[in-house]
Amino acid sequence: MGDLNTLMRFFSTSGDKLPERLPAAAAGYFEATAMPPDWVDWEVMERARLFFTDNAAHINTGLAFAAMPVTYAVPGSRGCSPRRTPSRTPRGGWRVPGSSSRT
Repeated sequence: MGDLNTLMRFFSTSGDKLPERLPAAAAGYFEATAMPPDWVDWEVMERARLFFTDNAAHINTGLAFAAMPVTYAVPGSRGCSPRRTPSRTPRGGWRVPGSSSRT
C-alpha cells in the first residue's frame, strides 16, 4: 500500500503526464486505462455521480457507523475476510467463523 501511495503522489489532477520514473507496469496500466471503454453509458454515470453527491452524508454515515465497525471493531473479526464475517448468535452475542472466542 505504501508503494501505491508513493506512486499516486506523482499525480495532482486528471490528465497529468505520466512521470518519467514510473515503473513500466504502472505506466502500461495508466496508458491502457486513460480513456473509458466505448461501452460506458455516460447518462448512467452522471446519474450515479449525482446520486452519490446527493447522498454522500447518508453513505458516509452508513460506512462509519455500520460497515466499518462490524468489520474492524468486532472482537476477533480480523478485518473484512468474507469467511470471517461476524454474525449474531441466538443469544445475542457475536459469532466469528474460525474463532474460538465469542463475546
